[in-house]
Amino acid sequence: MSSLPPEILAVIFSLACTDGGSTGCSLSQVSRYFRSVARPVRFQSIALVSDSPLQLVKFITCFSAECERAGSVARPRVLRLCLASAQRAMRSIGRRTPTRNGTDDRRDLQWWDGATEHQKEVQRYLRDITILIQILAPDLETFCLLDPEHGRTERLHIPALRLAGFPSLVEFTIIGRVPTFLPTSDACNPLYPRLRNVHQIIIPRRRGPHHGQVARWKEHAPGLQALQQVQLDDLGLGYGVAATDIPEMVLEDSRLNLSPTMMELLSSACSPPRARTHPPAFVSSGQRR
Repeated sequence: MSSLPPEILAVIFSLACTDGGSTGCSLSQVSRYFRSVARPVRFQSIALVSDSPLQLVKFITCFSAECERAGSVARPRVLRLCLASAQRAMRSIGRRTPTRNGTDDRRDLQWWDGATEHQKEVQRYLRDITILIQILAPDLETFCLLDPEHGRTERLHIPALRLAGFPSLVEFTIIGRVPTFLPTSDACNPLYPRLRNVHQIIIPRRRGPHHGQVARWKEHAPGLQALQQVQLDDLGLGYGVAATDIPEMVLEDSRLNLSPTMMELLSSACSPPRARTHPPAFVSSGQRR
């Protein structure tokens, strides 16, 4: 294949890089020629659903490095993104009243250290998720956001963000909590000028009301053609279910009218056997495995 012209390889690579990032990572490690040809398309479909905040950091580092190498010619773009909220490495710590006699000073100090580390973890995630969305929002065409309330451990939920908008987004699937994305200024409104289809998958244990969404979407997405709300079966969503198990449940729900592109994106985020065994490593071209 190394003898094929780059125009033909680029078409092949574009058709192959639809599995959440694994194929793109593999192509970038074959040779410098393959890495150069695959660079514009290797990130076109990405699934960040490993439950680890570190995956966000690795992806941002890798993607930023590849954008810098590409310059203004054939810049890498993410067109389809499946993003899941992450699990906390530390459990949240409740309030503790310091003792008056000082006998528990060491215990109080340990509590304070734990609370401080917990706050730092939340702040780091807020920083990383903000950077990720700001970088990718201009090019995204298909977006799936997975932020369940339930899980094996406490989650770092998608925070409220102020953004310049999603100018290219056409289809948006929300599983679990509805994100709070607000425009940075009036000039950035509407947030979703090209959005046509929204699928809101309601997980029964999700806290808060899920009604009254129509007016909000009409304000931010004036061209919206379809808003579909579907509640997943509560019996299939125990607290032992991983985030990567939920996309498969969504795909098996016949009530949803998902586009082929969205179905392919959800498939890339599924647990095996429908998709990969391990999440993509997102190794930068300047690194070796």
